[in-house]
Amino acid sequence: MEPIEFGEFLRRTRMDKRDLGFEKMNSVEKVVSLRKITKPLLLCSMPVNYLLKVIRSIGTLDDPENKVFKNAQI
Repeated sequence: MEPIEFGEFLRRTRMDKRDLGFEKMNSVEKVVSLRKITKPLLLCSMPVNYLLKVIRSIGTLDDPENKVFKNAQI
């Protein structure tokens, strides 16, 4: 995953900065893969709402639009 602007990340995920627990941060510039981080300055755990959104958006290999966990009770 190449780094993306934080605004683009919010647009793609349809999340809000407050949903991610970043409301106290002055600025967030980019979202990067953990593999690309060489000097972490701050680590935040993934909020449950975001995790559920990610899980519910998972499709199958044969049909990415087949969201197998979309209505799952997790």
